[in-house]
Amino acid sequence: MAEIATQIETGSMTLGEITDNDDLQQNFSENAIPQNIAEVTAGLYPDFLLQRRALMAQTIRNYYNNL
Repeated sequence: MAEIATQIETGSMTLGEITDNDDLQQNFSENAIPQNIAEVTAGLYPDFLLQRRALMAQTIRNYYNNL
């Protein structure tokens, strides 16, 4: 995440194509990634998984409801 933050600051792509914070937030949303991913440590990983599971369920529910 530090490399992505640097990429956003400099605009110099070294990892993927994310060049601004809006793109990053959209990427998190599209991939059911909790917004606090940059603060996640090994000790917080179980909490991250719980949050991600809920986001994935919501993504699937939204997709199903829009069929």
